[in-house]
Amino acid sequence: MNLNKLFQRFIIAITVSAILLFLFFQISSNKPELLDNFSFFTVKEFIRKKMDEIPFTKDEDENVKIDALMETIKKRRELAVKQEENQPKGLPALSEEDDLLNAINDLRDEIKDLKSMNNATSPTANVSNDPILSDLPTEIITNVRTDQNSIAFTMDVESNSNNLAKSLDFLKKVDKKITFFISLEFASSYTEIIDNIIYNGNEIGLLVTKPNLSIEEINLELSQFKKRIKNDKVYLVRFSDNNSISKDMKNAVEMANFRIISSNQRVDNESQDSDETLKNLKSTSKHGDIVEFKSSDLRLLDILPEYIRFLGEKNINVTTVLNLF
Repeated sequence: MNLNKLFQRFIIAITVSAILLFLFFQISSNKPELLDNFSFFTVKEFIRKKMDEIPFTKDEDENVKIDALMETIKKRRELAVKQEENQPKGLPALSEEDDLLNAINDLRDEIKDLKSMNNATSPTANVSNDPILSDLPTEIITNVRTDQNSIAFTMDVESNSNNLAKSLDFLKKVDKKITFFISLEFASSYTEIIDNIIYNGNEIGLLVTKPNLSIEEINLELSQFKKRIKNDKVYLVRFSDNNSISKDMKNAVEMANFRIISSNQRVDNESQDSDETLKNLKSTSKHGDIVEFKSSDLRLLDILPEYIRFLGEKNINVTTVLNLF
């Protein structure tokens, strides 16, 4: 081992020790920066900020630093348990120690996800050989050229509502399966509804609602979405604003084994009454269309039954996006 490497390891050891000492004194002294208005988000951002302040030279240094932070916090948690009845002044409550551990674990997962996604989007990465993906074009899909007499219904879901619940009940009653595009925030908060959507045979895709995401952020969102819904076989993503999709972002989505779904029929003009919207849909509908609804649209329960009845009379089947291919 040459002197250069020894010196680098010495510098790393010193900097890791410094961050541990700093974090220890921040917690022990109960400084407002960390513990006032305590929340998972502020602690996570605090740790991330302190980690980012120290330069590191190797990929594995990030995990070394996290491991050291976790070890210190675990020891402090054990101390808090032992001294529960006579807790030293300034020592955070046990629940706050747990939140610190969760914050660091979450950071570790993010680093792992980003490294995995960055490897996947490298020039030498192999795109999945999944037969479903091989049937899907890589450009943004707005409709599908198909011989099937079918139209795909899609629904964008950002928040929970009675409208969504009633729509799910109606679709189940008429035995129609459609594609739901779910925001990451919704998927994180309403797992029972997600389970219900999947159990009834519907497709799930990610709805990206945040504009101007970086490549790292979109990769992380795609990865976290699969974790939230506990399903690796997710292929579809929709952006609320197609204008925000750069060429690099499109390439990143493709390399992550997703395809971007838009629509050629959008039911989003809520100032238009239900009858006028239905009239427009009936006059323009053709097989291979992708129709986009929003679960928050209060006209939805007036439009869906009549539109499905009309399509049935024309022998046009309502289906999911993937079933068009």
